[in-house]
Amino acid sequence: MRKRLQSSLGLLNKRWVMLLLRLALGGLFITSSLSKLEHPEQFTTSVLSYHMVPEALARPSATTLPFVELLIGCGLVLGLFALSSLHSPIL
Repeated sequence: MRKRLQSSLGLLNKRWVMLLLRLALGGLFITSSLSKLEHPEQFTTSVLSYHMVPEALARPSATTLPFVELLIGCGLVLGLFALSSLHSPIL
């Protein structure tokens, strides 16, 4: 019985930690995307200054990345796919 209780408490702690991490990371993604959406030209300049993508792809990358970040952030906050990640063997 004690082992079952310890196992249940461990899973409960794991769920709380996962919830807090999901909310924090999701909030970070959402905040980051909103600032990029408010100032698209500054973000495009930043993308160009890193020289990680060709100039021809800088504007499309700078346009789509904030929306991808927003979708991922909302997915994390809303808990989409949360149960499958909770049972991951890595965690």
